[in-house]
Amino acid sequence: MLIILARHADRETRKDRRDIEQELTAKGAEQAVHLGQALSRRLNVQGKVISLVLTSPYQRTIQTAQLMAQELGLPPERVQILDALAPDIEGSVDATMQVLSTLPDEGVILVGHGPDLASMARKLCGQAVELNKAHSMGVEKNTENGESRLLWLVSHNDY
Repeated sequence: MLIILARHADRETRKDRRDIEQELTAKGAEQAVHLGQALSRRLNVQGKVISLVLTSPYQRTIQTAQLMAQELGLPPERVQILDALAPDIEGSVDATMQVLSTLPDEGVILVGHGPDLASMARKLCGQAVELNKAHSMGVEKNTENGESRLLWLVSHNDY
């Protein structure tokens, strides 16, 4: 199973909005499109397919997920909110890993936030990988034995 961990793109920092409501900046929207394009090329070369994008309920992650999915040719209904991907929730990483274990052996992208994505990388690959904004990592998980390995890192700059 291919699991892509992707961090949201650049966001606004408005004082009149709660953190969950902060949207992508124009630069962030461009980064998300470029990350989707870079992932699309990588997946095409490797013959891999993504069938689902799960995102944190934060506005900036939803926007990042939607823009990436559009570039991957996925219909809007293939982008779904997973509350466990919200940052700073006790047990959210374990809850996300549980959801992953119930998915079919198809490719999935998890769009989330820095610290939790690093923790997921540690659980999957045995090493924490700190992703910058609009960066992603591909992980191949063997669903038979549960072992995973880091395949690659892709940035919005790679488009």
